[in-house]
Amino acid sequence: MLQTYNTNENPNHWYGRGDKRQDTSNSPYYRQPVHNPLLNEKFAIAAVVCGMLALFCNCVFIVPISLSCFGFLFCALAYRKGKRSSRILKNGIFFSCVGLVAGLVSCVTFFTVVLPRTLQDPVVRQQTGILIDTYLRLFKDVYGIDFGTTAEQILNSFLH
Repeated sequence: MLQTYNTNENPNHWYGRGDKRQDTSNSPYYRQPVHNPLLNEKFAIAAVVCGMLALFCNCVFIVPISLSCFGFLFCALAYRKGKRSSRILKNGIFFSCVGLVAGLVSCVTFFTVVLPRTLQDPVVRQQTGILIDTYLRLFKDVYGIDFGTTAEQILNSFLH
């Protein structure tokens, strides 16, 4: 129902639009809940969070790789829901990729550079005692090659 008011009677009148306007203060349209656009992008936000955590938790070996995989999973779920061109989704893919690469680099660096040098240090061998010697002997028995030689070959293959 269209209600018209004289501008002198209605305190909510619109200036410069004419004297007769519909009163919209009681309209059910204006009582609608406010729509938050980020509510539809829950998976994309989860992908960004997982990617950032993978990037920042780089010192723990398996955590960045698993968090990056979860980030990719959430990206796939967000893409499947139809948010294909979302900026948040693109950031989730970026952070997941960077976290995965950083996690893989840190794991490869640890197992090819840090661990072999630590295992060959005489002070560490003395502190850990027989465990390392047993491991090195088992490594030679199983693979038929010395661990130190294998570590040097792997290190040289990555450096050259």
